[in-house]
Amino acid sequence: MVEQGKYIYCIANEIGNHRKIDLVHYKDITAVVSNTPIINFDRLAQKELTNYIVAHQKVNEEIMKETDVVPMVFGIIAPSAEEVQRILKRAYLQFKTALKKVQGKAEFVVQVWWDKNIILEELIKLQDYIKNIQAILNSCSHGSTLNKLLDKDMIANFSFLIEKAKESDLDKKMQELGKKYDGKLRFKYIGPMPAYSFVNINLSLGNFELVNKARKLLGLDKEAAFDEIKKAYYALAHKYHPDKYGGQSATEEKMQKIAHAYSILENYCQSYKPKGRKYSFREKEVNNSIIIK
Repeated sequence: MVEQGKYIYCIANEIGNHRKIDLVHYKDITAVVSNTPIINFDRLAQKELTNYIVAHQKVNEEIMKETDVVPMVFGIIAPSAEEVQRILKRAYLQFKTALKKVQGKAEFVVQVWWDKNIILEELIKLQDYIKNIQAILNSCSHGSTLNKLLDKDMIANFSFLIEKAKESDLDKKMQELGKKYDGKLRFKYIGPMPAYSFVNINLSLGNFELVNKARKLLGLDKEAAFDEIKKAYYALAHKYHPDKYGGQSATEEKMQKIAHAYSILENYCQSYKPKGRKYSFREKEVNNSIIIK
């Protein structure tokens, strides 16, 4: 039997029951979830993976019509509704801050291509065009990001955080830009979308290889209480502290690795609810954990 979990689409302000999806509540925020087998998305065929991604986007866009949402990155599955609620509790303030940031707003993606027929003198001015376009659209936005170019003819790929009620202002400015750069540049804008580029709460699945490497570096067993983790770290930090070796580069590098390993395990322990006093570093428990950053 395939193990079931809860796929997390987004975090929203409190909403009522929904006919198509499940909701997990904590105080005045809600996680939008659905039942799903616990699977490794990296192992799916491209067509099946695309179907999951499209479903992820559609649910977020549907909920966004009802309320503000903080979209989650694709592929986050919690083992249970109780674990989802624990995530809401632990990151409550971060989610509330993010919801306030995107209140009444949406992300709009503006993409710009250059026309291959423009003359060399105009080609030299492309960077000036990009700066001017961003300045004009920033005037109606609450922030912008510059995204990766998708093909060799694209010269700019922006995301703007814009109030939903002011989409007409963006549309007007896009028409003005189209006329201004007619015959030189081509424009496309996409939206409204959930504000993927403007919230920085990162939920990620546990990485067994990373956690296991850190565990071994600190000399820990496959289970350990947090006090044992700290004790192992402090013992190694004392042993390899650069001041004891006159600041030798090899020792400094070793100390950095030790500190990094401790940071990985500390973050894992903060995100993983142990059974009893000890945290498990076994592959199943690590891969089923969700790390909040």
